[in-house]
Amino acid sequence: RSLLKESRLLRIRFGNEYQEAQRMERTVSGISAMIGEFAALIAGQSELVDGIESAGKEATSKVRQTEGELQLTLERSQSHQWGMAGLVLLLALGLLAADWLTP
Repeated sequence: RSLLKESRLLRIRFGNEYQEAQRMERTVSGISAMIGEFAALIAGQSELVDGIESAGKEATSKVRQTEGELQLTLERSQSHQWGMAGLVLLLALGLLAADWLTP
């Protein structure tokens, strides 16, 4: 009788330990899945950061190119202003000379 009682107690204890082992296995499996998801998220973030860095470098390059073009445009504009001022002055002198020469 004592042997049966001990056998029942051992089965209960073994059953509890087996359930605990299964629970731990599920927990470890869940943690493993979460780590995999986290790694995938990190990889995705890394790709986004690389894309942002590339876009930033491209934008900086275009800003520098535009700055150079703007400087050239300003220089040409200033040159044209002097040319226009000279043309207006020449036309004014021509009109004055024509007015002076004609009675």
